[in-house]
Amino acid sequence: MTTSPSPPPGGEVTDSGSPVRETTTAVNRFGRVTNLAVHYNMKKSLFAGVRREDLIMRHVVAARLETSRHAVVGSLLLITSVIWLLGGLAAGSGAAILAILPLALSVLLVWGSPRVAVTAADGVVRPSVSWPWTRAEAEEFVSAVSQELLARG
Repeated sequence: MTTSPSPPPGGEVTDSGSPVRETTTAVNRFGRVTNLAVHYNMKKSLFAGVRREDLIMRHVVAARLETSRHAVVGSLLLITSVIWLLGGLAAGSGAAILAILPLALSVLLVWGSPRVAVTAADGVVRPSVSWPWTRAEAEEFVSAVSQELLARG
């Protein structure tokens, strides 16, 4: 009676019995994607702390990219801050300088922030939210997870 060799830590064994090497597909602020696992940085909101989650690739079901925009609140804040800015400039007061902060916040709210959601076999959605200018990294991460899922079949 022969026994099959146990897989190396963090690796898998192919049909021929040889271990599969872990190769990295993508690394960025959202985590690291390899052919064997997703090392994911969970972050539920922009100001929340990051929690690392290690998921074996065969347990990952899906990864998607969403954009969270607050268009109504951002638009109202934008209009209010522009009026405040113009009023401050017309009066020659320091209110114009203070209007820049809500103006910047309104631009961020309308621009929207990327939210990467990785779903595992247990059905739990693991979100990670980041700043608007990191959308390209979010797209890269979701694309790498999707490619690895398709390669697995």
